[in-house]
Amino acid sequence: MGIVEGPSSYRPGVVLDDFTIAVLGEMRRSDSGDRLHDITQQLRSLHPSIYAQLAVKAFGYGLTTGSDISLLKDEIGVGGAFDLYQSFSNPSSRAGARSYPFMIAGPISPLSFTSAPVFLDVFTDVDEFRQANQR
Repeated sequence: MGIVEGPSSYRPGVVLDDFTIAVLGEMRRSDSGDRLHDITQQLRSLHPSIYAQLAVKAFGYGLTTGSDISLLKDEIGVGGAFDLYQSFSNPSSRAGARSYPFMIAGPISPLSFTSAPVFLDVFTDVDEFRQANQR
């Protein structure tokens, strides 16, 4: 059994049986699972076989303890990328926070052959984005 919180249903904690997990795996193998995505606040809430099939993973602030941090270490290793992820500040602790840090792991970058994750700040205000990215 696995628990998946998906944007398609907006029903957190939906329990998936082994058959559903097998179907999702077959969708991924047949290239029809390219629209398969998942949103969860805890890595441990994902069935391991589903987590293993996700090619691109986005990590926001908050994976700091227990099995979540162990899975993150397994994903990116211990070193500079892990240290940078741990330096993310909690957006809710910053008054008026209008940007959110993310780490993207997987074949999304031109440098994906290095297996190095990509780090980015996502802004909620276009003008602040422009100001932060002036040349």
